[in-house]
Amino acid sequence: MIKFRLSTYIFIAVALLVVCSTLVISSSLYFSLSKSLTAEFEDRVRAECGQISQILSNRIQQTRDRLGELCQDNSVRVTLMLRADRQLKEHLKSKYGRRKDLHFFVAPVNSTRIFSGSGHRFDPAKLDEIVRMAGDSDGLKKIDPFGFVFLASQPVLRRQTRVGTAVCMYELKHDKALASPLSRNADYTLVTAHDNQAWDLLKGTSAKELTPLLSGKGTDFFFEQVQDRPVAVSKGKAFPGLIFVSGLSSLSQAKHGVLTLVMYSSLGVLVFTGVFTLFLIRLLSQPLSRLSRQSLEMAAGRSDLTQTMTASNVIEIDRLMSSLSTMVKSLRK
Repeated sequence: MIKFRLSTYIFIAVALLVVCSTLVISSSLYFSLSKSLTAEFEDRVRAECGQISQILSNRIQQTRDRLGELCQDNSVRVTLMLRADRQLKEHLKSKYGRRKDLHFFVAPVNSTRIFSGSGHRFDPAKLDEIVRMAGDSDGLKKIDPFGFVFLASQPVLRRQTRVGTAVCMYELKHDKALASPLSRNADYTLVTAHDNQAWDLLKGTSAKELTPLLSGKGTDFFFEQVQDRPVAVSKGKAFPGLIFVSGLSSLSQAKHGVLTLVMYSSLGVLVFTGVFTLFLIRLLSQPLSRLSRQSLEMAAGRSDLTQTMTASNVIEIDRLMSSLSTMVKSLRK
């Protein structure tokens, strides 16, 4: 039968208890914090998607309202009727050409000319394309080199007579309020469907790898794997057809930070427990070893226990020494 010192048994027992307890508590703490971090990440992605979706919806509504205001502008009506081209162009530029992301055009009836209120110089062929596409139906269109734009058109009427057509074009990529939430995190991508594939809504570039996300899973939020890259997907409610895609790098960094904190805390507990265990072993084993050694010396006639025995801080060991001393005195008598 293999025998060990008392200190070995004490160390093994304390080490097993501490290691098992630390592993259970650390694992529970990590999984609980990890779950909380995932829930916070999901809420943040939903909030960002909702904010961008609401901004886009408000911008489009403001664009429609501004277009209606232009159609009701008496100066526009009069200059169209009088064919005062120079005055019409100056009026459009002064009143409707202040925003870089919003362009207004007026096309008189029975005329091939198109007047722009923007400071941007448009190619005549491109102007014809914009007016033609706006006349089909209002909504998001992809027009090179502008990327994705919102186009809408309304007739300009003088009483019951149509004197022209007003067209507005809202460029998404130049809207700072829309791009600001996305610029804060490089993992964010705003996606929409075009020609049965995914496109980056602001950059106007193809995102074929995200095309499988268009079908979705029947929910407004889900996690997906795209080319070995995990992403979180949220669908905009205020603007249907809008998909907000976020990488998981921030979530992974947060979880890594929590894991590091838990590991260092557990390591600190283990180190402290090891030091305390060694102190406890020394406190218990040294008096017993000394007592055992002195008893053997006494049995061999080389020592007198009553003369060399020292007191111990442990009550039980101190009582054992006292009992042995009493026993030795009785045996001598």
